[in-house]
Amino acid sequence: MRLLKQLVAVAVVAFAGGALTGAVQGNAFLTLVIGVATAVLAVFVYARVVRWSEHRAPVEVAGKGAVPASPG
Repeated sequence: MRLLKQLVAVAVVAFAGGALTGAVQGNAFLTLVIGVATAVLAVFVYARVVRWSEHRAPVEVAGKGAVPASPG
């Protein structure tokens, strides 16, 4: 059931983002902005749903450790 909650939440964001992207089809800049915003929102929604449904930190999308530390 948890998987279904997570999948539906992210699918709603993806569907809405796809609809907005299709609405501005002729404008490359707006398509890019809406696409990036949709991706960021989908990750955010996934993280919130994982926190709510699984009662854990969503380490698979955590910002810490995403970029390796520079040597020295």
